[in-house]
Amino acid sequence: MDQHVRDAVGQRWGSALALTGAVLIVDLATKGWAVAQLSSAQARPSTGIVRLHSVLNQGAAFGIGSSRPRLVLVMAFSATVLCLGWLLMTRSAAERLAVATVLGGALGNLVDRAADSTVTDWVQVAGYPFTFNLADLALRVGGLVAVALRLRGS
Repeated sequence: MDQHVRDAVGQRWGSALALTGAVLIVDLATKGWAVAQLSSAQARPSTGIVRLHSVLNQGAAFGIGSSRPRLVLVMAFSATVLCLGWLLMTRSAAERLAVATVLGGALGNLVDRAADSTVTDWVQVAGYPFTFNLADLALRVGGLVAVALRLRGS
């Protein structure tokens, strides 16, 4: 492969892979911090609208499937593979970065879930009934942006 082609491939995918890795690392680091510093019984005092406490979630989004953690693990793996496929089919740099964010979140939750079929959630916002983590935020925000860009044709 000639240098020009390698440079083009590096420019196209380097930022996306770096963003995926950054989301994964920050998510896992914050989950580790939450497990070490927070517990449901000893939640940090609310800082206005945000409450920090650690809970283990066997289910998928919103606790769905919590009675079938192995099925949720298989579905999480499948969704991560589909996300990787979507990343490979992106149309623009902006969509690629949005999907890379989603992939980082999916990998963060998959890696966390792989050990014991649970995900560490640790952020709760007033008015929102569910506890979540940074991977969940990356999945939702990155997914919304990626879908909006795809629908817009960008």
